Amino acid sequence: TELSAKPGKVTLDFTNESPVGHDAVFEDADGNEVGATDVITGQSTTTEFEVDAGEYTFYCSLPGHEEAGMKGT
Repeated sequence: TELSAKPGKVTLDFTNESPVGHDAVFEDADGNEVGATDVITGQSTTTEFEVDAGEYTFYCSLPGHEEAGMKGT
């Protein structure tokens, strides 16, 4: 539910061992997408994106997943 990183380039290593697809989408305080992974099932992926100092949100974008609690700051 909570992650932290220094401003600059962020590398996210994302693993989903579940047979259900998931992704990770990151948005800034204005709701603009700053980074995202592909939807994956039973595998790992890596993505890189830039962040400035501040608070961001992240969530799984598949229907119903964010509402089920797959989110954080």
